[in-house]
Amino acid sequence: MRRRRMQWMTTLALVGSMSLSSLAARGQEAEVPPVPPPAGETTPIPPPPDAPAAPAPAPAPATEAKPETPAQTQPAVEPAPAPSPDVAPVPPPIPLPDVPAPAPSPDAAPMPEQTAPPAEPEIVTPLMPEQMPEEQGAPSIEPEPTTTASTGPATTQAVAEAPPAAPAVAPAVVPVEQYQNPALAERLTSMATGLLRSQPPSNAVWRYAASLLQAATRLAPNEPRYSRFLIEAAGRAGDEETVLRTLESYRKLVPNDEHAQAQLIDLYLARMQSADDRVKYLQAIIDSRQIPPPVRSFAAMRLATAMSERMQDDLAADAIGIALQLNPLNLDALRVRHQSAQQSGQPADRLAAQLALLQASPAQPTIGIGVARELADVGLVQRSIEWFNQALELHRRMGITPAPDVGVDYASQLFISGEAKAAMQVVDQLTTTNPDDLNAWLLKLILVRQSGDKALQEQSLHKATIALTNRIATINKSAGNTTATTRPIDFAGEVPLPDPVADMQLINANNPDLATQYAPVAAGMAWMKIYFEEKPAQAQPFIKAVSDFMGEGYEVVARMQGWSYLVAGNPDDARVKLSAVADKDPIAAMGMVRLAGSDPAALEKAVNDARKLLDQTPSRLTGAFLISELGKHGVKVQPGPGAPAIEKVLAAFPRDWMKIIDQPQQFYSMRVEPVAGRVSVPLGEPVLVQISIHNISSFPLTMGPEGVIHQDLWLDAQTRGVQQQFFPAEAFARLSGPMVLPPKTGITQVVRLDQSQLLGLLERFPAANFHIMALLMTNPTTVGGRVQPGPAGQQVALAKLMERRGAPIGQAEVRQKLGDQLQNGSPEAKIVAAETLTKFATLFNGPGAGDEAKLFGQQASEAVRHVANDPDPTVRAWASYLYSVYTGDQALLTRLAHDPSWIARTLAIVAIDYTGKDQAAFKDLAVNDPEPLVKNLASAALEAKIARNAAAAATQAAPQPGAPQPAAGATTPAAAGASAVDAPVPALTPAVPPTGAPANPTAPAPPAASAPAATQP
Repeated sequence: MRRRRMQWMTTLALVGSMSLSSLAARGQEAEVPPVPPPAGETTPIPPPPDAPAAPAPAPAPATEAKPETPAQTQPAVEPAPAPSPDVAPVPPPIPLPDVPAPAPSPDAAPMPEQTAPPAEPEIVTPLMPEQMPEEQGAPSIEPEPTTTASTGPATTQAVAEAPPAAPAVAPAVVPVEQYQNPALAERLTSMATGLLRSQPPSNAVWRYAASLLQAATRLAPNEPRYSRFLIEAAGRAGDEETVLRTLESYRKLVPNDEHAQAQLIDLYLARMQSADDRVKYLQAIIDSRQIPPPVRSFAAMRLATAMSERMQDDLAADAIGIALQLNPLNLDALRVRHQSAQQSGQPADRLAAQLALLQASPAQPTIGIGVARELADVGLVQRSIEWFNQALELHRRMGITPAPDVGVDYASQLFISGEAKAAMQVVDQLTTTNPDDLNAWLLKLILVRQSGDKALQEQSLHKATIALTNRIATINKSAGNTTATTRPIDFAGEVPLPDPVADMQLINANNPDLATQYAPVAAGMAWMKIYFEEKPAQAQPFIKAVSDFMGEGYEVVARMQGWSYLVAGNPDDARVKLSAVADKDPIAAMGMVRLAGSDPAALEKAVNDARKLLDQTPSRLTGAFLISELGKHGVKVQPGPGAPAIEKVLAAFPRDWMKIIDQPQQFYSMRVEPVAGRVSVPLGEPVLVQISIHNISSFPLTMGPEGVIHQDLWLDAQTRGVQQQFFPAEAFARLSGPMVLPPKTGITQVVRLDQSQLLGLLERFPAANFHIMALLMTNPTTVGGRVQPGPAGQQVALAKLMERRGAPIGQAEVRQKLGDQLQNGSPEAKIVAAETLTKFATLFNGPGAGDEAKLFGQQASEAVRHVANDPDPTVRAWASYLYSVYTGDQALLTRLAHDPSWIARTLAIVAIDYTGKDQAAFKDLAVNDPEPLVKNLASAALEAKIARNAAAAATQAAPQPGAPQPAAGATTPAAAGASAVDAPVPALTPAVPPTGAPANPTAPAPPAASAPAATQP
């Protein structure tokens, strides 16, 4: 019972730890509502009696924010031909907006922002669990359709033959700030991800990024992309409260994200101090029919862990059974069952557990090796080799080196099947890469002996002797023998044999633990001298050393003693020793066959006895030894008594399932395409693509870190046309949605493509048009320094060529439109227009610009300065940020830091860091700011000490290697002033992301990537 208890505790402790690993620090323990509230509902299960009341939701705004509509943020600007190089017209002045009321004085103290009156609290009569109707149970976290986010959060869609969906429940209105601005939210997110790319990771940097992302989620609460970023960043920063709040809000936007639901369950569990409360909470989730089965299965595994901690192992086993009933592909539950089967199950049970694991996640090469061994152990030779080949190929694709014993088992199986040449190739590789591998040398000696090549036998015996004496010398050195020496494997001289008895005495005196390493090598040396060299006298010291350590009655000792007598020509003593262990030692039984000699009756009996033992051990090194001897008498490996049960289990496994490793396109389809209506993207808007994954097979496909389809997505980008550039690892994303994608269903998710180098290129050339392609990769892995789709992963190209439209500022209608946007546009349009004018102001005020160009630059800059007085806080803050950063206006920067709006003070901190100003300017904000977001950002900035790199700034202002040059016929600032439309300008984010750095805080730093020429569109 105690042993079983330890097995449960060990296994379930590992399973129970698989929660939000990014939570570096736990917050203060506090009771929470015990069940995750579903979208638009309150939990029918009340908090525990002694728990404090849950915090009230944020007050609702007076008006609901509208989702961002990309087409409304900036009117389309049709490109026009570049101006003639012979004419350099002076652009007319930009229409400036009316100047609104002045902003507050820089000396004014920050004022709390006005909010809408608090909403009346909703009165809900809580139901205790025993009062719940059966169909109600725990609160629902059933996936439901959502259309709240402008970029389309991930949704599960029926492709064909899908069951009818349950009636949709409209999600509740997400609480929002009094004002919103999705365009500014996009820029803050870009700042955060750029910061994470450019700075060494630290807790302060993660807090800095999390604060910017928190601001983005306030400004665009209906955009799930920002929430996903924030959840990861806040988790890395150890801010559990923000993770919890963001998850709760995110679930209302994407209610079918089962991974987020599981993450939320873990957060709630971590806050419950009572084991009874945890058990009740989990049981309520398991019992609820409104909750998706995979999430209930997840809760059942957490319940199994809780039961095991309470030493209720039977209940823990029951919980694991429930987890598998709810989700037969639950990897955690399958691993526990697999471990139990390996410890006490029959061969068919072990095989069934292994195949179940492969159905949940086929990319498990060690499990594939286990299947091959189970088949080999019952005499299914060819089927075993098929699984060995498949598993070893999977090792290669994943860049994983198999364990040495895998190679020996594989080569033994090849030899047993009659493929001695292929077996020799494997063994040669093993002995070359790992000369200390005793079993590999023994198998090689079997193979060369079968070949009949005497010279090769002598050469192999010599090298094997060197390898074993080197191993003995290494162990002796560890025991304190400083005189022990090793030799190169190709040493040509005589190799003196060690004194194993003296070695064991030294080991027992200095380090007895080394005896367990020495004894097998000594036994191998003895067997090599007896069986292969037929020098039993030289084996005696080694036999004595092994006997002294293991005991005279040990089967291996009796076997070696009997074979010594046999080879020395003493059959009587050999028969006594070998017959004593022949019924349980196959190698001893093999000696009895030799002793039978030419007596037909005795030989038939010995062969039959040995055949029975061969049925029990038809594989691995022992099986190879038996076949090397019994093969002379026509004995072959046949399916053993356990083969029918194994074949029955194997027949139930879908024969074509493992094809998903190399032919994933037969199981699921992928498509990446522009978001509807966004093939042509205006300047200042993100390049958004929609990713669709559909399960076209009849198999359910797991989705997750170890599932069939991993959550990590890798996107490369490429510009087309005259100047082609490839941008590896341009964007990362993490799939949200179900844990298991049912047959004939699919998910879609929107991802921003321009996150790294492509973003920098587009910002440096605001007037140029770019044609953009992309490559989407699932299950990315690195093998040999090259990123490629891993097992069950695939790569597809963007379905349609996209265009980033520049703004030809030399055209009067373009300038007029920008002016109209500044004066009469929506807050989002003003954000884009102010940024666009700032780019051109920087361009035309740059080195080499003529007087006319500078005049135009001053007009653009003045227009942005006027917008710094806009009554909308988001527009005022962003324009002030742009103007102060690119003109160095200290007065405006100071005013920005004292603005009543929290978003203005947030941008003031970023601006000070970006320009390298004295951080003392916002030191007071880190202590006294009434807005926690600003306070946290200022504190993180002071600790992280992020400042703009002057060298990087200079690099930004200069053309980058490989960047597009002005088109033929275009002019430059130095040559024609304002008609230069293709010169680079600095990026507007805090730092230019380095090549290959991750653009998504939810993704790990990517390995070095190379452009796959064969797969480029």
